[in-house]
Amino acid sequence: MDYAGLATRLREDQSRGGVTVFPDGSVDTFYEVHDNGGDRIDSRVAFGERIADDADSFAVDRSERKPGGQAVNTARQTHALGDETRLFGHLDDPVFDGLDFETASMGAPASVSVYEFDDGDLMFAEGSEEMPDWSLSDLRAVAGDAFEARLTADAVCCVNWVSFDSMTGALDRLASRGFDGGLFVLDPGDLTGVRADPTTRLCDALGDLEATYDVVLSANGDEIAHLLRVLSVGETDDGSDLADLRERVGIAGVVRHGKSEAAAATADGRFTVPNVKAGGKRRQTGSGDRFTGGLAHGLAAGWEWEDALGLGNLCASFHVETGETGTRESLAEYADRA
Repeated sequence: MDYAGLATRLREDQSRGGVTVFPDGSVDTFYEVHDNGGDRIDSRVAFGERIADDADSFAVDRSERKPGGQAVNTARQTHALGDETRLFGHLDDPVFDGLDFETASMGAPASVSVYEFDDGDLMFAEGSEEMPDWSLSDLRAVAGDAFEARLTADAVCCVNWVSFDSMTGALDRLASRGFDGGLFVLDPGDLTGVRADPTTRLCDALGDLEATYDVVLSANGDEIAHLLRVLSVGETDDGSDLADLRERVGIAGVVRHGKSEAAAATADGRFTVPNVKAGGKRRQTGSGDRFTGGLAHGLAAGWEWEDALGLGNLCASFHVETGETGTRESLAEYADRA
């Protein structure tokens, strides 16, 4: 995949689609951590060493409070790429009022404190009391007569399965409705600590959903490794494990994204695209969600898998480096330098 060619495509291919994203939301507050002398602690390693050395107090400097959550971040990315984006989330907080695309709230958001270090963010989350009990009927209630239309958009992105106890059941009910759906992208969130039984039930539900949509499971390397272990699919060095996982789950595609590359297994074969090396600010929180948004935009627009993976990489790395959500033009300029 040629990033220069992708830059040209971003400028010339004006494909726009309809995207529906659901169901989470969080209020994210970002902090820098300082020692008692006022010096910033710039790495997780240094922070851990201070704690291990019995340091018992630190100062924090709040830098930003912003809309967050996997669904919100994904929706912001698809909107920035020009898609007609509709977000159904847990958005009952004024911080979400500034989102400049269609939104509907299904309850109170989570609260996330993000401590920023140069070698990776450290997050502490306080969950929403309403999220675990969420169901598909909550989405239907706020979508009204547009419920089926929203769930048969060009791309439907469902995220953060780990925070919703009833989401597997919601996927089962969605499959049973028999919609004539298009692309369905699921990013489960950090499922690495989830027990085998619910993880297996999720995979079974995705397999059933394939009769309604072209289902793509997108996760990072640790999450894919967890799925491989739970489903007794052997890990390999040549990428064939992704293909085996896709066949085991019975869906259109499986994507593994990370710092160095993004890879996919589909019915048409396996694809690997090197990532763009990010520098600068290195804001990692929300970057994987931007990958999901870029991937969904590319696939819904009918792009080849390599270009869709490359776009996901660009969206993620741009956010890591700048802390911003890339537009078509800013991403094209970023690709020019890749």
